Amino acid sequence: MKTLSVLFRTAVLMAVAIWMTACGGSKSDYRNALPGDAMLALAFQPAQMAAKSGVNAETLERNPLYQRLVGQMDASGAFSAEEKEYVLSLLAHPEESGIDGGRAGYFFMAPGSGESFNPVFGVLAPIGDAAKFTALIDRINAKGGLRTTHEGDLSVVRIGEKDNVTGLCAYNSEAVLCCFGQDSYETLLSYVKARFAAKPSESLLGDAVVSEFFAGKNDLDIYFSYKEIMELQSRMLTGSLPMADLLSGIRVIGSMNFEKGRIVASGQMLYASKEAEEQMAVLYSYAREQRGVLLKYLPATGVATVGFGLTGSELYTTLSQMPGYGMMLANPMVKQVLDAFEGDMAINFAGMLPGGAYPKATLLCEVNDPAVVDNLLASLPGIPVVKSGAGAYTFSAGGVTVFFGVKDKVLYVTSDDAVKAALDGEKIESMSGKESLFKGNVSSLYLDFVRLNTLLEGYATMVPQMQTMQTVLSLFADMQAWGTKDRGEMVVHMQDKERNALETICTTVNAMVEAELSAADNE
Repeated sequence: MKTLSVLFRTAVLMAVAIWMTACGGSKSDYRNALPGDAMLALAFQPAQMAAKSGVNAETLERNPLYQRLVGQMDASGAFSAEEKEYVLSLLAHPEESGIDGGRAGYFFMAPGSGESFNPVFGVLAPIGDAAKFTALIDRINAKGGLRTTHEGDLSVVRIGEKDNVTGLCAYNSEAVLCCFGQDSYETLLSYVKARFAAKPSESLLGDAVVSEFFAGKNDLDIYFSYKEIMELQSRMLTGSLPMADLLSGIRVIGSMNFEKGRIVASGQMLYASKEAEEQMAVLYSYAREQRGVLLKYLPATGVATVGFGLTGSELYTTLSQMPGYGMMLANPMVKQVLDAFEGDMAINFAGMLPGGAYPKATLLCEVNDPAVVDNLLASLPGIPVVKSGAGAYTFSAGGVTVFFGVKDKVLYVTSDDAVKAALDGEKIESMSGKESLFKGNVSSLYLDFVRLNTLLEGYATMVPQMQTMQTVLSLFADMQAWGTKDRGEMVVHMQDKERNALETICTTVNAMVEAELSAADNE
């Protein structure tokens, strides 16, 4: 009897499920329309980002751009009182558009279906209320002289053609897809129909790894496929491109999130097979983890520093296998110099020298052959250099002295007196405190926005556009980025540590736009 009871309950549940499906209780995933062969896809979370921006129905009416829009609508006379009220209500309550901002929207670029090989650009968004969205489209049509046609269960608005670009907007009860391309309207319509009819396996999210990644609901998610890029370029150029086979097995995914006082981004490579991963490992065999040993020579007051871990002999091998490097590598001195590079490399920019004509810059690299500079100079006679010590030289031009040579197996080229002092054994306030950023990573970057902005002050009076750049840069404190062979991360710290980074950016950009509009009004 117990077994019969279980079977009975199971049968009832199955019947209910079938009935709900027949009545529309189960809806297909709108993301099935994302093309599986997309070259690029960007996911964004509208409601999530709107909340972080600090803009909401309560603060909107105090927004100067909102106030300007109201004024322009009143002055134009093109909007009735009812139309004006509808537009303003949409700004205050975007959900009234019928679009579901609580779920992700997507922008994508994919190969088109026409013979022209032109890519298609699309924007896909979920619909939360079909009646409200249809009402919005009807209003747009009436105002713009457009009309909706029906293709089966799809409603289609032909946006039109301009500069060889065709556009259309298609929607059903679940999603809206706006597409643009350089093919004919009929070809583009066929493409859109196919996207709405696509099976889950034909979607970009049919890939379990990509689907899991996009499910993270980051503020922004990005997907990039080298395979489709290479195939499209090969078709357009009617020939295979160098490294196309290698890159065809690689995709990149990345995300960005706006947080309190900072912006955080990360990315990683996805490999189509173990073979593709092994091929890439061979290509990047010259990359090695840094040890952070060069930071003690670099001043802490620098503007920007880039670091790498490098095995020069492997780099020479990699370059020799790539087309286009034949003439450069023909000189045997190139191999001798590259073979000597082994260890950390750092490039540092610490501002401008007195007078502002030349940068205060440094290149450091660990070498396994202290004689590399002497050998290099011996093969380049006639260079006006002065030998200042064992393995040490100077070059002077335009009142600037450049120091170069090898000290303790560190090859250096610098116009920074502080770096030269550190190489000579003097203790300086160095970048050693940033060791965690550089040590253990293949590549690293540190950028001090505050010092960069201070450096640009001298140019702001000469180049008016520089003032706008300075205003934007003043939002940020510094940027730190680091990576291994197949993944990387970046953190941008804001000057304002208390607000969400997106709110800080939106507030500043809003003020800049308002200032520009006011200035235009006064001209």
